[in-house]
Amino acid sequence: MRAALDAVVAAHGFRIVDNSVDNNAASPRICLNFSEPLASQLTGSENAGDFVQVEGGETLPVTASGSQI
Repeated sequence: MRAALDAVVAAHGFRIVDNSVDNNAASPRICLNFSEPLASQLTGSENAGDFVQVEGGETLPVTASGSQI
């Protein structure tokens, strides 16, 4: 049963499906592409950075659009 659930989640669940890194820019960045669009109804006190944690990167900007962070 667990294997069947894992197979369905892997095939259809919300997940990171691709990423890209731009390390030639003045400020290097990474883009994470998710399997589905991200929630667009964040409250006034929430932003995409509230859900991303980078060790030593507390001041790094985080933006979200469509299915990308």
